Amino acid sequence: MKQSRMKIFAIILAVALLPWLALPAATAAGCTSVIVNSVELSAQWPYWKNGDTVHSQLLADGEWNAYFDAATSTLTLYNAVIDTVPILESHMYLGMIYAYGDLNIVLTGDSTMAYDNDTYYGTLFGVHIIGSVTFSGAGSLDINLVNLFHQQEYYGSVYVSTVIGSISILSGQLSIFAQGARDSFGLLLEDTLLIAGGDTTIKTVGATSRALGFAGSSFRMTGGRLTAVAEATGAYAYALETDSISLDGGEGRFTARNTGEGTAYGAVFTGDPFSFSNGHFIFSGQDTALRYTGIGSAGFVLNDGKVYVSQLADGSGADRWYTNADGILASTASDPSPFRYVEFLLYTPSPQTGDTQTPWLWIGLAAAAVAGIAVLIIVLRKKPSGK
Repeated sequence: MKQSRMKIFAIILAVALLPWLALPAATAAGCTSVIVNSVELSAQWPYWKNGDTVHSQLLADGEWNAYFDAATSTLTLYNAVIDTVPILESHMYLGMIYAYGDLNIVLTGDSTMAYDNDTYYGTLFGVHIIGSVTFSGAGSLDINLVNLFHQQEYYGSVYVSTVIGSISILSGQLSIFAQGARDSFGLLLEDTLLIAGGDTTIKTVGATSRALGFAGSSFRMTGGRLTAVAEATGAYAYALETDSISLDGGEGRFTARNTGEGTAYGAVFTGDPFSFSNGHFIFSGQDTALRYTGIGSAGFVLNDGKVYVSQLADGSGADRWYTNADGILASTASDPSPFRYVEFLLYTPSPQTGDTQTPWLWIGLAAAAVAGIAVLIIVLRKKPSGK
């Protein structure tokens, strides 16, 4: 009877917990093909090399510059030169890299994406994903997109990355420059922007300029380095626009400048509170460093982090900030902040795991599942006495 109870318990524990072990890997539907440089890659035709206008079925290592693994929805770039934009009217919203569904981009070698002229009508899209995209690898991707088209009331714009989902940067080096005659947007997305590693540099220049994010999205940084600069000549320049901000590790610098009559903020956010727990981050803006657009005034969770502020955007004469008695950190519609420079500083050890929010949960679940399987094996192998 005791053996039967142990056997039943072991089976229930193993079956119940094993699906949870796979949960972090579960994703939305991945893309089954991807367009690179106006060439479609798929399971049947997965290879492309620089200069080709068609895909290839098989190329040896070292001969290809883009390879698509349809089974994992992974595009690997190796010294790729991407310099062609879609020219068909039906493709006007496709990007120089385009996918319908989630896509993983692995960087190997040194790849480039470039376009620079004043004849492209409309909006130039660099990476356009109907889904989420993840960047990883030990290589680099240098993106340089310029669209200065201007004819009567029509102006060219640049969207480096337009993602109907989330963007995750895990490793690798991303260098991005975008300049549009009207709008110039860097990493534009609808959901979550996570930077967990790598080295990312973004600069956007336009009449309106936004380096990162979009209203309604969220921003979280747990590692790596980030430099985001937005320069505008018109309505606004935002280095970061988002709903919520969580700074949990890494180093970031957010800078906004405007040479026109518009505004310039290091970060514009709606969510409350602004959370900081680890790392080194600097926000600076020509108007103010931080702009809160939610209800009331912004709340900050600083976790003993140090805050330094200055009324000058370059940080000259920065002083330690302690409470709102020293001046509010984020401007609101009714209460402007005096600070054009705000710096957050705190370094504490963090767990080296893919899930920095609940690492011990997954370790505990894994141990419990393994223990349950072990008990099941012992019970099944043990021979009943008397035979």
